[in-house]
Amino acid sequence: MQDNPIPVKDQHLTRRKLRRFLEKHHSLQEENEILLHLISVCPGCRPAGGPLLELFETGLLHSEFSSLDVDLELSRAEAPVLWEKLKGFSFDKQKGLMRDVKRFRSWGLCEFLCHESERLAACDATKAVQAAELAVLGSGRLKEHEPAEKLWLFQLRAYAWAHLSNARRVLGELRSAEDAFAKSDEWWGAAASMGNVLGYEARLLDLKASLRRSQRRLPSALALIDRALEIDQVGNSGQTGRLLIKKGYWLILTPA
Repeated sequence: MQDNPIPVKDQHLTRRKLRRFLEKHHSLQEENEILLHLISVCPGCRPAGGPLLELFETGLLHSEFSSLDVDLELSRAEAPVLWEKLKGFSFDKQKGLMRDVKRFRSWGLCEFLCHESERLAACDATKAVQAAELAVLGSGRLKEHEPAEKLWLFQLRAYAWAHLSNARRVLGELRSAEDAFAKSDEWWGAAASMGNVLGYEARLLDLKASLRRSQRRLPSALALIDRALEIDQVGNSGQTGRLLIKKGYWLILTPA
């Protein structure tokens, strides 16, 4: 969310801000505000900086954004377009493009495919598995600093494997679903020192809880949901309501 409701084009330099900038005492937020204002008022700067300004004005970038934040959000913004190009091909062709064409080596596309897998799980479990397999393939093809460091990349791989597990669970393949979540846990554990930097943890716990319930391990499932709720409330990722409904539904269906 933006911190300042004043339109970027109207956030002109003040003498104090100029002095801080010249003396190199300005904050990252102040530096970004000057950059965004320049992009907003200068037609010559708009071709290069327009996408950044659009991300900020739509609330996808916080005012203290870094180059990594910009790269991630641009990748996410492009993901639906990449998927439109991919989805008309056969699954084998999709895999080949994900593996061999650099444009499809995309962080945002991997996340998008995870979410697409969840959406498809309600109507076509086979397609859900395929989407998640593409996410796993894509996350495996990404290299360090494309755009994030390797521990962040490990977390993306954990996210993709968890969604593959979920799709396999919906398909009824509980053993292979468990194997996929073991891979997810392995990648997540390898990046444990980073903490929940990408905000994935609550969703991972939620997906694992669904697997445990399908395995008829309700106490474990409920414990995972409770942990997800704790993390979500700290991170404020907006999943609390859905998690509480899910927990309540499971309790209602459980025999006394």
